[in-house]
Amino acid sequence: MMDDEPIRFRNYYRCDDCDVEWSDDWSCCCDDECPSCGRDYTPTHSEDLEEETF
Repeated sequence: MMDDEPIRFRNYYRCDDCDVEWSDDWSCCCDDECPSCGRDYTPTHSEDLEEETF
């Protein structure tokens, strides 16, 4: 991620090999590496941090 890109999404991931779950904040919905094994994963779901809730 570029330093000047605003963080907009909280992406949630789950590694099928390690059974590890994690989240990471990014400017887009993008793949991330498992913190345990390094395998790339697509988010299981993403939360829009700019979305207004009423």
